[in-house]
Amino acid sequence: MKRKFKGQELTYAMKGLENKKQEKEWLEYQLAYNDLMLKTGLEMNYKKNVRDFNQQKHEYEGELVVVKNVINILTDQIRNGVEVKDKKGNEIKQEDK
Repeated sequence: MKRKFKGQELTYAMKGLENKKQEKEWLEYQLAYNDLMLKTGLEMNYKKNVRDFNQQKHEYEGELVVVKNVINILTDQIRNGVEVKDKKGNEIKQEDK
């Protein structure tokens, strides 16, 4: 023998039903999204990530060349000194003392 919900029982049951309907809609959306990602989205994301990483790699390679050149110049200046020039840009000859 069954009885019907009364008062607050019915209110709680209706709220629970509404929450489960929203949860069902969310899960259906997630399934559709996952299906789309498996079909095309992951490949598109992969290709975009590859492009982004290649671009970053080229930028870092360029920066590395500049840094290496600066290191080489500074190392040479530390070992051999620097040229002294007058205000006109002409090299000043120094006599060894």
